[in-house]
Amino acid sequence: MSGKGYVGNGNGPWNSYNDFWEFVPGPGVLGGTWTSKPNFPSNHRGAAYGFSIGTKGYMGGGEDFMNDFWEYDPAKETDSLGPWTQKASVPVGRTNAVGFSIGSTGFVGLNGDPNNPNHCGAPNDFWEYVPERNKWIRRQDFWGSTARPRQAAIAFSIGGKGYVGMGSDGVGDDLWEYIPYVMTDADKDGLDGGKEMIYGTDPNSFDTNGDGLADAVNVAVGLNPLNSDTDGDGISNAQEVLNGTNPIHADTDGDGVSDSLDAFPNDHLRTQLPAPNPSDHTPPVITLQEPQL
Repeated sequence: MSGKGYVGNGNGPWNSYNDFWEFVPGPGVLGGTWTSKPNFPSNHRGAAYGFSIGTKGYMGGGEDFMNDFWEYDPAKETDSLGPWTQKASVPVGRTNAVGFSIGSTGFVGLNGDPNNPNHCGAPNDFWEYVPERNKWIRRQDFWGSTARPRQAAIAFSIGGKGYVGMGSDGVGDDLWEYIPYVMTDADKDGLDGGKEMIYGTDPNSFDTNGDGLADAVNVAVGLNPLNSDTDGDGISNAQEVLNGTNPIHADTDGDGVSDSLDAFPNDHLRTQLPAPNPSDHTPPVITLQEPQL
């Protein structure tokens, strides 16, 4: 990550470890420096897997088919909570598994816990992790092993493709290429089939929540694509956009009155229309202004 390497956990002759180290390359064959970093906060373990996405690293699994999953962010080393954050657990715990990343998502697979029903009887199941939603999605099983799980294989990615091979399933020297399935945007809402699955939206509906906005627009501006009234003020997201009010804040101007009850939802000094005066016969003044070209 950012031109640096990270190594941690593992087994020694007598015990397991949870220390974590950063390597910065230097000139020469033996150049470079190792720096100790905050320890991995969960159980000491060997046989874990890991990968990096952007400037963050991810690690999980390990001996005894552990299924916890953690994010390491070097930018948070000085934060009070530290650089480690626990994320959504992998649906199937695994040991001596593999991990790699392609683009903005990560992939984990092989040697799943045989007692976990989530792998549907396929010990070499593969899962995709989407950091944006902290969610796991089942993907195509590894084709290189069918009779028994493959352990201690190698994995890496190059140019949008993943590669997995070798290991201890009796094959030893094979190598397989994985090409992620590219989903189309059938409903033309700006989200492809994969994104629709992640957000839970309808892949055949341009506007899943019926708020008048495309699903991708909802996602892009922080609205809930499954709820037409994200802030619950009784006004749809689309109408809020037309009104100029905040669709994710029930009280846009912060005056203590909900937008649906506020005659002036963008003015914190006024909330109600003035009471009509029957004795006031002053005609209204309407000023027309020529638009500037």
